[in-house]
Amino acid sequence: MVAIVAFDFRRSQDIMKEIAMNDVSGIKKMDKTSAEMNDGTLYKIFPTHNHVSGYRIDQLIIADDCRWEVYREQWELIDQIKYRMLHSNVPEGFLVQEYEYPILPK
Repeated sequence: MVAIVAFDFRRSQDIMKEIAMNDVSGIKKMDKTSAEMNDGTLYKIFPTHNHVSGYRIDQLIIADDCRWEVYREQWELIDQIKYRMLHSNVPEGFLVQEYEYPILPK
């Protein structure tokens, strides 16, 4: 599972949708909090750090505009996701990816 965290939940939804739409394998199923791809990849977003329990997360995509305020705003969620990644088989250099998007209107 690939977790996606942005500045707020709405932006996380927007980024998840954008990433899923650009995935070459194609979307199998998508709802408000997850996108399952035809190749089995699952993208997931979480409203708060309390929703992360019970999930095994292999990779984290942190998305924000050039201000990178996501680290200040979502630090509890990011820390909880990183804790759930302890047993990931993804190479260390790819565990956490940063995705910078243009500044969006609120």
